[in-house]
Amino acid sequence: MTALATATNAPARSLWRFAEGETQLNHGSFGGVPVAILNAQQALKDEMEGDPVRWFCTLPDRVARARVEIASILGVPSDRLAMVPNASAGMSVVYSSMAGRERINVMTTNHGYGAVVMGAERLARRTGGHSAIVAIPLGASDEDIVGRVDDALSSNPTDLLVIDQITSGSARLLPTGKICDVAHDHGAVIAIDGAHAPGVLSEPVEEKADFWVGNLHKFWCAPRGAAVLVRNNPDLEVMPLIDSWGARDPFPARFDYQGTLDSTAWLVSPTAWNYLDETVAGPASTITPRNWPPMPSRSSPMPSPGTASAHRCLMWGIQSGLCGCSRSPAGQGAGPGITTVWMLCACRSSTPRGLHWPSPSSRARGICAFPRTPTPPPPTSSTWPITGSPSWPTSSESSE
Repeated sequence: MTALATATNAPARSLWRFAEGETQLNHGSFGGVPVAILNAQQALKDEMEGDPVRWFCTLPDRVARARVEIASILGVPSDRLAMVPNASAGMSVVYSSMAGRERINVMTTNHGYGAVVMGAERLARRTGGHSAIVAIPLGASDEDIVGRVDDALSSNPTDLLVIDQITSGSARLLPTGKICDVAHDHGAVIAIDGAHAPGVLSEPVEEKADFWVGNLHKFWCAPRGAAVLVRNNPDLEVMPLIDSWGARDPFPARFDYQGTLDSTAWLVSPTAWNYLDETVAGPASTITPRNWPPMPSRSSPMPSPGTASAHRCLMWGIQSGLCGCSRSPAGQGAGPGITTVWMLCACRSSTPRGLHWPSPSSRARGICAFPRTPTPPPPTSSTWPITGSPSWPTSSESSE
């Protein structure tokens, strides 16, 4: 295997502070900040501590400039994009702004990110509404996914549909554009959780969504605490979770000043993107804002094939007896095209049988992890699914 290198042929690892002997594969959870960006952020922190009064008096203008640059990189109008601490916080802004309505019925999927799903369900409870979950098999086609969402919306009157763009738990790229069309046909507001999209997809923002959120600390490599909320529907009012001196400003300026919040992660987010342009992808002058080669253009097609491979492997686990459930599997996404196959089957058993729990959220949902006891012999080259044996069920066969 050839080690990755920068545009100047230096080891790519040298750009980060990863521990010696550790290989970072799961950038999709907490990201990783290059040393140069950490230093740039520290310089801003030093400036803040050197003159706090001047810093906070000039902060809104600084945030506004960074916000405009981030919007340009993402390819969206700057008057649609607000800065938030993370994608979950952005979704909480949406939920909070809808909480004043009566009876909000929400719909999510079985691939939804736990914190986002819990927030949607709480919104339904607070308003006296109900929550519904669309079951999407890991191996479902785009057409099947859209059809399942359409059927669910037809059966369950829904005010807010919350859909992942790249699912956190299974690294599946969902057909968000078509899902948005279906949701609007049913009169539902749709919010897209695009936490994993920036830096992965060449055009990450789903323009048909009423709301879209995305993290910048993952594949964008900005410091943690940097994310964006895009409001494409100007008829839907949203307010920051913190009422501060910008509360009377229009959207998105009202989000620029959040009291004494440390906003340095927001301020260096454009620097992080430009740094990767210059250091990893070549001179920034050769990069267009909506098509950053080679990373997003190469990684955009990867999630679906990666998830398909995980589906085949997990179905092998079910067929061979590694896992005792008969339901369609779901895996845990470690990044675009990288799905940790060992993670989960889709059995929502009340008694966990697994020997390894990958996350607290999966334990809370009662999802079993294989192997079960007794553990069968490890697969041989003649049975391992990558070789094409055994045969795999179709999506319809594995949908239960």
